[in-house]
Amino acid sequence: MGLYKDLCTKELESPDFEIGVLDKKFILKNNLEVRIEKVTLEDKSFYFVVESQKGEIYFKTRDKFFGRELLTLYDEPLINVCGCTSNKIKRRIYAGNSENYLLGEIKKKDSFRGKKYLVEFNRIGIGRKDYFVMTCDKDMRICTISYGHENGNKRFIGKAVRSLVNKCLYEIEIVSGVDIVFILGLFMFFVEVTHLTKRKGFVGGLGDNESD
Repeated sequence: MGLYKDLCTKELESPDFEIGVLDKKFILKNNLEVRIEKVTLEDKSFYFVVESQKGEIYFKTRDKFFGRELLTLYDEPLINVCGCTSNKIKRRIYAGNSENYLLGEIKKKDSFRGKKYLVEFNRIGIGRKDYFVMTCDKDMRICTISYGHENGNKRFIGKAVRSLVNKCLYEIEIVSGVDIVFILGLFMFFVEVTHLTKRKGFVGGLGDNESD
């Protein structure tokens, strides 16, 4: 079985405890299915929205210099995902619209199959760093987020699948007990990478060195 099909069949499971990163108020009480979709304006600029299956918009994005913000419907910045010049650190995620409070980092991880990223983040209430792992197939059509690798209790807590029909549409599943805003920030990195890969032939717009 190829990695894409393997990841598609992974069952999601909530963690045994809540995982808050930005704020405990963003921890999901129930499993959630949403979509991330690209919206193109008349001037060819674009942004992304996070919406329900019925089209109700929950969040939207706004581009900033070398990064992207996730906003509420009222344009309030929740997090911003910034690029990084390091070969190992691909993105840094900050609270709000500044770089004053670092929430986590997305780091490239060696992998024999597909692409993997280690997400190092500051979990609320434990006073130390914690970790997710993002796993993508080589064509960046699917991305899973897993937790619990350190203690041997790995669980898949999120999944994003790029539509085969509409290349600018992504189906998202997220379990209860995790911080929806931070998880969406991770999936926005995946969306950015797939969008730039499709458009420019690069991964992340940074050239072939990121696609190893």
